[in-house]
Amino acid sequence: MRSQSCWLLGGHSGQLGVSLPRVVRISHVVVDHIVDDTLTAPRQMILWGLVDGKDNFSLLRSLRAKLAGNTPDLSEKRTFPAISGGFPFIPLSYFEYSIHAPNLTQTFPVFPFVSDSGMDFGIVVLEILGNWGGMSTCLYRFRVYG
Repeated sequence: MRSQSCWLLGGHSGQLGVSLPRVVRISHVVVDHIVDDTLTAPRQMILWGLVDGKDNFSLLRSLRAKLAGNTPDLSEKRTFPAISGGFPFIPLSYFEYSIHAPNLTQTFPVFPFVSDSGMDFGIVVLEILGNWGGMSTCLYRFRVYG
């Protein structure tokens, strides 16, 4: 990765919507950064999944109670990303990228209640809530696995 090859946010927060090539049951995501400018690395993030399809809506109804009790790290207790367009979303993961970790490529699992539910997703939103103190934020690589 090169230092100028990033998705650049003009501040400390923002979001990236990704349309996946196929619908998948997401197990984890990977975020990469470079060593050159760690202050611009994203820090706190929420991964959101767009709920679509009859089966997923049925599963979402059964997960509503689990959402409230199983997302303790979601301090804001939000039910959708900052820019959602009115579409239904479910939080898939809340995590923190660490610039102090030995590896700048870091893997984060989705919440177990989501992966165990069998829900699948074709669109995800990575919401970056903050960075490590830089005036801007750079996301160098973001990968979704399922």
